[in-house]
Amino acid sequence: MSYLKRAQASQKNAKGKAFTVICGRRLSGKTTLAGTLPGTSVLLYNRLKESDTECAENLAKKLGHKLHVFNFNTVTGGELSLDDHLNALAKDTEVDNVYIDGATSVANILYDDPQVQVALEKNVWEGYRMIGDQVCSIIEKAKLLTMSSHAVKPKNVFITASLTTKTDANGNMLDVKFDIRGQMGITSLTEKAPNVLVIRDDITDSETGSEVRMMMTRTANYWPARISGLLGDENPGVMAPDLREFFKLKGSEV
Repeated sequence: MSYLKRAQASQKNAKGKAFTVICGRRLSGKTTLAGTLPGTSVLLYNRLKESDTECAENLAKKLGHKLHVFNFNTVTGGELSLDDHLNALAKDTEVDNVYIDGATSVANILYDDPQVQVALEKNVWEGYRMIGDQVCSIIEKAKLLTMSSHAVKPKNVFITASLTTKTDANGNMLDVKFDIRGQMGITSLTEKAPNVLVIRDDITDSETGSEVRMMMTRTANYWPARISGLLGDENPGVMAPDLREFFKLKGSEV
């Protein structure tokens, strides 16, 4: 077999499902977005660190989607850990989408870990590095679920991340940061994802003048957003917060 044929075959096998980071300020509707996922989906969240999932469940039911919600108490270790869920999902043959809510929650759980608290007391920067490293590790493990080399049935994987914004006295945007314990930058998360979507609830409707909730698909000002594979004129920039439309743009099926 020629080099090109071998390389093309290898590349085809390496391609997986969509891996996407969903960013947005707290209470912007990141969790609710899971209800728009078509097919059979699993929503993983920590009920102590995140708001409830009722809106996502009600929306999924309204749209005729199957959304199963499961809690994770810890990040690693134990039957109800996030790591345990990911291990089981790698062997699953039914689920189409996995929605993890989210990276900020994972970091907060890790912050409460006794070992991390000991590290923080000895050296605060070393403690925060431990948190950042473990957050990145769990994100990379979740990403493996999109690949046929790791998962029996590859899945589309979405993981949320809370953002904080900084404005001047006139309300002009100065910066957008990852809302997380320590000094982990937003790029530490977004650089791992081919797709980054931002949920905003402060976009003004040109017709009514009221603020509406929309989903950004292209970077604007300080907001990081992109959809892999779309050329500039193919990317709308802003669209309704609906992951069914995201799949249409990607030209992919669940």
